[in-house]
Amino acid sequence: ECIAGAHCVTHKCQVSQSYTEGSSWKAYQMRDIYYVGGEVLSQKHWISTNFVFGCQTYETGLFRTQKADGIMGMSMHSQTLVPTMRAAGQIDHNAFSMCFMYGGGTLTLGGVDTSLHESQMQFTPLAKNSGWFTVRLLDILVNGVSIGVPASIYATGKGTIVDSGTTDTYLPRRAADKFKAAWARELGPGAPKYSNTKVNYTPDQIKRFPLLTFILDNGVRVDVKPSAYMEQAAGKYIPRVYLSEASGTVLGANFMQDHDIFFDAENRRLGFAKAHCSYASSLSALQKVDPTLRLLDSPSNTKKLYYNSSSSSTAVAPSMNISM
Repeated sequence: ECIAGAHCVTHKCQVSQSYTEGSSWKAYQMRDIYYVGGEVLSQKHWISTNFVFGCQTYETGLFRTQKADGIMGMSMHSQTLVPTMRAAGQIDHNAFSMCFMYGGGTLTLGGVDTSLHESQMQFTPLAKNSGWFTVRLLDILVNGVSIGVPASIYATGKGTIVDSGTTDTYLPRRAADKFKAAWARELGPGAPKYSNTKVNYTPDQIKRFPLLTFILDNGVRVDVKPSAYMEQAAGKYIPRVYLSEASGTVLGANFMQDHDIFFDAENRRLGFAKAHCSYASSLSALQKVDPTLRLLDSPSNTKKLYYNSSSSSTAVAPSMNISM
């Protein structure tokens, strides 16, 4: 039986997806047992869940060039991992958190790991109760000054989604002129025009790359540093905030960098906290509560996992933290 939008092709369930930046894949739908957690490979703490996923048969774009050649959807759809694990009684809450940093990070299933936080978590309500994690974006500041785009423009179409599966951030085309004007104001006379191509900047202009602040409902402010949205390549820089979205806004993985973001579907909210997203730091904090926790090489020797079954103040338990 095909589920979650898959359709039958020659007695197989086929599913496909394409993404804003041009990548796509096709896959056959499969069902198997998914394992996560565990103090050692053979012990009972490994949590298993029957899970439906896709075996890819076709890839384009970044799936062929980046290190990660697969993707896991983490929306509120009932067939995604967290709702599936909650329905099976393997975690206590329909919630997870993602903490991204340059070179890795931490994923916590079933809760949030406050030991990573450098500021108190702020919460914004979800704008929709299903599908993507949609929020209300009220304003964007460039070095503390509003670019002057009405909130209604960010809310068109799908609205504003926080999407870790999109590498970069995409603003509406209707915001482009005002964003470019704010950029030019900050970099000063003679600076190159804003463009999503490799550009040479002078040392003085590099120092002027502005802080971007996203204002969400309930007064939540998320600061995105130049180190998160400016990519350096061969001595040149590429801004990875695109001004090309036909409608709505996508706040991607670079927006999330250096923050722990709590996707709390159970309470219909998103939480944001500045954080140091080191997996080793997270493990060290939890080892103070449970000294038996330790790093573990996964069967593929490419991930490190641990499982926390204690009911500590640092996480909503039981929860799993996975290095990224």
